[in-house]
Amino acid sequence: MTKPHYRPDIDGLRAVAILSVIIFHAFPDSIKGGFVGVDIFFVISGFLISSILFSDLEKNSFSFIDFYSRRIKRIFPALILVLLCCLVFGGFVLLADEYKQLGGHVAGGAGFFSNFILWQEVGYFDNAADTKPLLHLWSLGIEEQFYIVWPLLLYLVWKKRVNFLLLVSIIAAASFLVNLGSVGGYPEAAFFSPLSRFWELMTGSILAYLSLHPYRHLNSASTAVSPLMKNWLGLDRASRANASAAVGLLLILSAVFGLDENATFPGWWALAPTLGAFLILQAGMDAWINRVLLANRVMIWIGLISYPLYLWHWPLLSFARIIEGQMPSAAMRLSAVILSVILAWATYRLVETPVRFRMRGRKVIGVLLALMACLGFMGYKIYKSDGLKYRLSNFQQSADPFLSPKTKLGDARKLCKSRFPDAKGICFSSQAKDTGSGKSVFFIGDSHSESLSTGFIDNNPDIPANSFGTFGCLPFIGVERFTNHGPMGCSSSLMRDLSHLSKKPNEVVVITARYPTYVTGTGFENTASLHEPNAVHIQLSGEPERHEQVNYADVYRQGLRSTLAFLHQQNKQVVFVHQVPELGFDPKICVDRPFRTNILNACRLPRAEVEKRQKSYRTATAAVLAEFPEVRVFDPMAYLCDQTYCYARKDVQILYRDDDHLSLAGAGLLSAGLRKLILAE
Repeated sequence: MTKPHYRPDIDGLRAVAILSVIIFHAFPDSIKGGFVGVDIFFVISGFLISSILFSDLEKNSFSFIDFYSRRIKRIFPALILVLLCCLVFGGFVLLADEYKQLGGHVAGGAGFFSNFILWQEVGYFDNAADTKPLLHLWSLGIEEQFYIVWPLLLYLVWKKRVNFLLLVSIIAAASFLVNLGSVGGYPEAAFFSPLSRFWELMTGSILAYLSLHPYRHLNSASTAVSPLMKNWLGLDRASRANASAAVGLLLILSAVFGLDENATFPGWWALAPTLGAFLILQAGMDAWINRVLLANRVMIWIGLISYPLYLWHWPLLSFARIIEGQMPSAAMRLSAVILSVILAWATYRLVETPVRFRMRGRKVIGVLLALMACLGFMGYKIYKSDGLKYRLSNFQQSADPFLSPKTKLGDARKLCKSRFPDAKGICFSSQAKDTGSGKSVFFIGDSHSESLSTGFIDNNPDIPANSFGTFGCLPFIGVERFTNHGPMGCSSSLMRDLSHLSKKPNEVVVITARYPTYVTGTGFENTASLHEPNAVHIQLSGEPERHEQVNYADVYRQGLRSTLAFLHQQNKQVVFVHQVPELGFDPKICVDRPFRTNILNACRLPRAEVEKRQKSYRTATAAVLAEFPEVRVFDPMAYLCDQTYCYARKDVQILYRDDDHLSLAGAGLLSAGLRKLILAE
């Protein structure tokens, strides 16, 4: 395969891209739009790969085997090394659920479908992005998916003598429209789907084609757009190049410094880095920016190691975040960046360069394919083995609190589904049979009710209990929640769940939910976007959706009043369980990991912060409960807090499975007091 003419400014542009990404990841407050560096990489890749393909097709020397052999030698060596190191290091520092997820990501990275895995993981109980050491491989997946489709399509188009520029422009435009159509309602799909990203690589491909036939297309364009195009062509070559590069650099800088994580991206905003990279590449070495700024030795050196640097920097930052349990200090993040540069340089010199340019023959390709397949299989087995819990015995006790109730109490879930086939969402039942002679319990709520009820069932096998509810839904009659996709159907789901109430007067209904989120409309502290990426919006059901002038506290009060009145009519004893303290941090900071210190002091938060967070909902609750004096009230703060702090760990037990849901141990800590209140006459 023909090697394209080397342009040092392209390595300089790579340096701009990788520096933007690294600074954004390590110091996100400094350049909040640095993530667009990935979009610059997409354009560069499309341009370089298509330049090679066009050149070989015109010379009638194109070979699929040669093309993919070069891609394997370029991509596989550094990736194999990074995946292997992540698996080894992760085996020492990750809990079972974390190592399981890492195994799945290694399999996805080895198979180049990480973007699809990450797309599916976006959800209510997904881990924070910065605790996924291989999160960044989504972009590599999209590139490699493009390289699978693009050469075949290009080969067929070339052989059929189809108007390439017209066809590719149509496909790129269609991909861009998919991006625009999905970014509003389905942002995860717009970000991770190749269908909404291919247009960026094709932008580079279009430039590669135009670079081979510049005058033919410029002359036809000048006739169609004259006199504007003729005036542009009337400038000398250097002036056109300087203007193109200057505009391109301004577009990139406007995206890097003008965007943040809240921007609707990709969408229209992706045009800025994409067109910016296009214009800089189009300008070539005639432009002062390309020749002086981008083609200097430092930028070239960074560009040359940009691929292994991209691979190394994020795992180091992510593992530091996992070990610290919070955002690492600036000094630690800087150290991780420096180490990633050293590792990238060593990988480039000792692994990548020898394999690409010194090792010949098809055996090298076979070995690389075999190694990558082995890594993918290892990752898959780790995922299927639930993170190899037996790795470290002291980790086993620490790992258990973070398992979901579905994992720990699978039999209780199956039993509930067999008893109530029409149940949706939350559904758990105890093994104890309701003989009618004693009290039984009916839990209703959102995921917080699930956490509490499963712990109660686990610790009270003698009390018949059933648990129902819908994730993200306030369990109050007549209250609906809205998301970007419209109403969640909370009101109808609640009525379906309440239909499972028995006719027995000795059935106690326990209500609990994440009340402050519904009353304030937001999550808590630095985890506000971890499980609630969109503002929580509730209204009375039956009303048209409106996001302004809605008093959430009024909706809360009316919903609670209607629910308690309904249960009173059903002759049910009600226990209202107050919200457990939300932590505002990941409770995995409480785990005795290697390299971690000062755990106990970090594993708590001031009680005053919790009371401030809960004040508005508790005020609204008290006003309604005053109308229903028969309702019993259970307050978890009496068990999880002292007068000064609220705790996520007690002795060796970790009481939370994430920043706001109790673990089975935490729910078990409350179960004795809740049992006493339920059974009281």
